[in-house]
Amino acid sequence: MDKYNCSTLVAYKLYFYTKYYATIVHSSLSYSLRTLRAVRRQLKKLLSRDLPANTMLSVEDTWGVASLRQCSGFPVSEYEYQAPLGCSIVTWNIKTKERTSFQAHDNLITVMRKNISNQILTCSYDGQVKIWNDQYKLLAGFNIPSKYVVEANWSMDGQQFGVCTNGSKQMLVVYDLKSVVSGAVKPKWIQKAPQKKAGKEADFDCFYACLFKQNSNVLAIYQSSKMCEVFEFSNDGKLLRNVVVSPLKEDMNIMLCTSNINNNLFAIGLENGIFGVYSSSTLDLKSVIQATGSPEVCLWNGNELVTTSYITGVMTWWDQDGKLLREVKGVPDGSIVHIDLSTTSNHSYWIGGIMSLHKLTLSDDQTKITEQLNLSFLQLTGCGISVSETNMVASGDFTGNVMLWKTGVPLPYQTTTINTQVRCLLWFQNMLLVGSLNGEVYSWNCSQSSGSSSKVSELYHFNGGVVTMKMSNNMKYLAVGTTGGYLYIFTISVKDGKVILGLVYQGIQHEPKKSPDGTLVPMEIWSLAWKPDDSLIVTTSEDYTSAVADPMNGKITNILKGHTTAVTSADWKILSNGSKCVLITCADDKTCRIYDGETFQLLKVVNTYDIYGWHTLTYMCINSEKDLLICSTQNGYVVMWDLSSYKKVYEEKLHDGSIEGLVLDMKQEHLYTVGSDCAVNAFIFGTLYQSSYFHSRCKTIAKL
Repeated sequence: MDKYNCSTLVAYKLYFYTKYYATIVHSSLSYSLRTLRAVRRQLKKLLSRDLPANTMLSVEDTWGVASLRQCSGFPVSEYEYQAPLGCSIVTWNIKTKERTSFQAHDNLITVMRKNISNQILTCSYDGQVKIWNDQYKLLAGFNIPSKYVVEANWSMDGQQFGVCTNGSKQMLVVYDLKSVVSGAVKPKWIQKAPQKKAGKEADFDCFYACLFKQNSNVLAIYQSSKMCEVFEFSNDGKLLRNVVVSPLKEDMNIMLCTSNINNNLFAIGLENGIFGVYSSSTLDLKSVIQATGSPEVCLWNGNELVTTSYITGVMTWWDQDGKLLREVKGVPDGSIVHIDLSTTSNHSYWIGGIMSLHKLTLSDDQTKITEQLNLSFLQLTGCGISVSETNMVASGDFTGNVMLWKTGVPLPYQTTTINTQVRCLLWFQNMLLVGSLNGEVYSWNCSQSSGSSSKVSELYHFNGGVVTMKMSNNMKYLAVGTTGGYLYIFTISVKDGKVILGLVYQGIQHEPKKSPDGTLVPMEIWSLAWKPDDSLIVTTSEDYTSAVADPMNGKITNILKGHTTAVTSADWKILSNGSKCVLITCADDKTCRIYDGETFQLLKVVNTYDIYGWHTLTYMCINSEKDLLICSTQNGYVVMWDLSSYKKVYEEKLHDGSIEGLVLDMKQEHLYTVGSDCAVNAFIFGTLYQSSYFHSRCKTIAKL
């Protein structure tokens, strides 16, 4: 164990000593407080060190292109590009398709920018900031006094940087680089955004971008529910002036992007392709642009403003007066959120989508494409994940792609495609079952060599889209749940490379409900789970209930109620000591209900009410080796509770979007996730005392 883990373990022990002493103090006023204070002093000393990264979940591998935003990523050579991918930083060679990567943060990286001196600023969503040199040697790391980082930027001389955050502690905070690197982590100044609408936490107004002027004054782009404004702050944080962003004389505008300052001009992109070009000196509006294809990105190339449409594949160039200079069609069109100039030519651009990266080279007059290099894997809403006995990871997407991944290999090991949306995946021996929303289950024999793209076979057509599939624990039966509320039970085997199914039971477990207009609405089965001895099966549904039934005949023995919205996932396991069997369900109401797996007595209800932003619970599983309840959310979080104490022990945002698949390997040593951001992650479990959630609890006690 290295020195940091030793320190953390000592802090872990001190945590419990502190609780013990606190109990004594409260029970006996005569007890001396000196011991308690000494413990707290030691705890503060330990916590002042650079504690290790959160290793309760560490990234073993991650697959996908990049988690690109306009403020995340940059070119490093003619064909190499660096960008975040989840919690990691990746370097792609777009020509050779080679990649290197390392985990840089505990949490989703939302900002990755390089300054004029090639020093790199990265920020994660939870407020962790790191400064690196160009070889990724860490120069400084700290947490800002806020979470939910949405943007950050360097000053023009690279000696300062500002970070914008959202949430109840939303702020713009500015730091001096020299002070931070020397260890004096104190903000130069902080400004809170004005709140013009009282509402839920998700509705807080905030500064969504910041631009540094040559004199180090800061232009902060403010967005409220009512309007967009530009605030100018002096070098010491004093408000100098502010103007409403209203290129078309309409106050209600939503900002989508900004450019940096170029020749005392900067651009703000709004909805519907409207760009306002403003003077950074006076904040006066200089010109208005109506760009093609509702772009969400822009940048200056010399004195020309370049925009790229979001999904229509059109790139346009404009002069400073708002005149259209030229237009090129046929450029990348997949949800474009990032654009950069090449390091070698101002006729070459890097263009990034939510799930793709492209290098585009144009003719000298920039009127036609001469070369286009592309990198993409899953293409639209990653959905469905399963891991084989040999830890081969399968994932799918809504365009019908199915890809297999191996640890240490950045490109898909094998690929195939179906002609409809993938909803769920399940391994059986070396066969992959693919459940689709058109009601088909396909089988794919994955015994071929790497890189092959063998054809899938139609296996069975169901009544409704196939939402969930689970093997029985004895591996003899397959259960399938559909959008129509039907449960199917099959015997399953493989013969001569083909899957053989034998129908045992088919029936509606969750009856349709009448809508207000009298029509019957099917009650979708979202998830199902087998009892550890396979004697019962539970289905969770859109009707807010979970139905426990005999899998051989579908007879319902118990209906579990209590959730107030659709029940989205379930798992049923015997915990590590063998003394407790638990059945757990989660729902869109942000709660998990923990039942005795034999008597169905409710033991505990836990929730994710403290997670910032609108969300639901999407998937869950039980790690019975570590006695952990693991749940994912619609806004990208993974949350864990210790099932012996029901205490939350982990809560991190790991995807930029909804988590659409969550599964353990057979040994329960790894957790795999897939998200709507088309990223696939392989995490390895650490220990409780290494988790950042534990660190935060220790810090709370140290402040007492």
